[in-house]
Amino acid sequence: MIEKNFDITFISKLAMNEKQIQQNYRHDFEAFARIRA
Repeated sequence: MIEKNFDITFISKLAMNEKQIQQNYRHDFEAFARIRA
């Protein structure tokens, strides 16, 4: 059961930050792979 004061904006911000982190990690990994090649 979800609480009444459940903050959906907080959760959505967390989700957005997580997605941004994953995109940055993927970008950095591809750049690293290009340098190694």
